[in-house]
Amino acid sequence: MRLKCLSGSPDRHRSFDLSLGLKTYARIDDGEDVTDVADTSLNGIDAVLSRLPSAWLVASSGEARLVVGPAGAFVLMPPSTDPTTAAERARQLATTTRVALAEHVSWVPFIEAVVVLPESPLRNGVAASVPLDLLPETLIEGPAVVDPGTLGAIRLLVEEGRLARWRPGVDSSGAMIDLCEPVDDIPTSS
Repeated sequence: MRLKCLSGSPDRHRSFDLSLGLKTYARIDDGEDVTDVADTSLNGIDAVLSRLPSAWLVASSGEARLVVGPAGAFVLMPPSTDPTTAAERARQLATTTRVALAEHVSWVPFIEAVVVLPESPLRNGVAASVPLDLLPETLIEGPAVVDPGTLGAIRLLVEEGRLARWRPGVDSSGAMIDLCEPVDDIPTSS
């Protein structure tokens, strides 16, 4: 099926082949490329993760993010400079996380290694790739494979620091607070 589209001026008519899907034409705006590129940096990924339901566990380890929810467990990596290296890193972290979980819980969910890309898929067999705009659906939709008890046990392990490398929440800055440093500007109560 073809769709004929009239743009702003009468001399600029376009014809679209709908069998290719609408995403094929997503970057076309009156014949000009749109510069709205998905932010697959940690900021873009963290923005998506911040909108997950509160029942989902989000943890961080450097650039990696661990997300566990009823639909599964995922180690996410931004593409960095080399998506293949990011895929290998995600696979390694997924494997070591699964092994670490096996020391603490009787049933360990499969942990999917995922590289979050702007659009085109990475086909290397090492890790799955997901476009940023489909990341919420990937993390939320699907059958429940992680029961609430297992999710709660994993959350407790992360919060207590017993799951090596992973820290609760998102920490993209790597900033630390020195609790031993004296602070002079604390108001005193009288």
